[in-house]
Amino acid sequence: MSNSNSVVEALLKAIPQLRSQVFFKTSLTALSHAMEDQVLAGTEKPLVIASFQQERFYRQESHRYQRIADLSDQVYVLSAAGTSFENSSEYYEMIAFDEQDALTQEWHLVVVGCEYSACLLCRERAPVTSIIQTSGGLALEQTRRFEGVWTQESLICYQAANLLLDRIVGYCPTLEPKVAEAKARYLAAPADIQQLQEGAGVDPFTQRLVTYLQAGQYKLLKAYKAISVKEQRERLVNSITAAIRRSLNPAELFQITVDELGQALGVCRCIIYRCPSQQTEVTIRHEHRNPEVRSLLEVSWPVAENPLIGQMQQHHEAIIISDTHHPDKALKTALDALNYLIEEWGIQSWALVPLVYQQRLLGMIELHHCQDTPQIWSEGNLALVEAVAAQLSVAIIQADAYA
Repeated sequence: MSNSNSVVEALLKAIPQLRSQVFFKTSLTALSHAMEDQVLAGTEKPLVIASFQQERFYRQESHRYQRIADLSDQVYVLSAAGTSFENSSEYYEMIAFDEQDALTQEWHLVVVGCEYSACLLCRERAPVTSIIQTSGGLALEQTRRFEGVWTQESLICYQAANLLLDRIVGYCPTLEPKVAEAKARYLAAPADIQQLQEGAGVDPFTQRLVTYLQAGQYKLLKAYKAISVKEQRERLVNSITAAIRRSLNPAELFQITVDELGQALGVCRCIIYRCPSQQTEVTIRHEHRNPEVRSLLEVSWPVAENPLIGQMQQHHEAIIISDTHHPDKALKTALDALNYLIEEWGIQSWALVPLVYQQRLLGMIELHHCQDTPQIWSEGNLALVEAVAAQLSVAIIQADAYA
């Protein structure tokens, strides 16, 4: 059976006073183990409900739940159906759901007892794009993020338990008598949700502990992002270097470069062209663009009358414009002269990186951002483009020498 409704969303809807938090996987693992250890160290027989996204996650913890089942006869474990996970009542209640169920994206553990109650209900967030692109599976696993609720507030625990028990009956109707017994034993007290205050369920000590645990994870995430940017830069430069070794045809090198840069940076438009000193304009022949923006291929592009290129003839440095409609004072005059290009081609943000060899301007790499919101070009991305420009400049000189 499949259910597309999120338990986390249902809890937040039932208790609007709750505030969700963001947790890394390592923090959730620590909290879950602490809750399980508290049950194992106690003397009462609590209600325990755990939901695993996949069978392999359950298998890592199955021995712990066998020990918990020795203490209580009200233990329910849910997981996506697998080769060895199916509905069963051997040690505790095992309830399988299919791969389309919303629970495949959620992580739940609820404990309800007389002396100790706690609940952890979370839904996984989409992973960070830059981390997905790294080759290390460990990096992706350690930076998985979840959003949800952790609390020891009994009223919230009761509500969470009710939601999960109702879900269990929907998956396995034969458990209805046992679930009814669990509700009568643990959830008989009426839950007055109106008593809860804004932000209820946030335990100060635990919040500080989780914050401490996650501080290291945020540093780790930052490190992985830096590694990802470095890997991307090296991979792109190596790709262009390999292309240079295969061919000294500038047209082929330019097309490879715009495609690689455009895809790596996700820009609206990337163009590359030569800057012949004797020509007033060039025809754009190498472009990578988002399908939603107009193409510049075969369009005449000003060179001699472009004041930005004029500045580069003297300083040979990249020019970065985050907002062409509100530029820095130093660039305002130049952009006023180029306003016809900005308006016609929808350039909201503009980056121009020169191809230079021994103080000689050989050509230009341009990045165009054409969406309404200005683009803040990151230092990492600009360093990547500049590294590519250096390689391409050498390739142009070599190609000209053998022409």
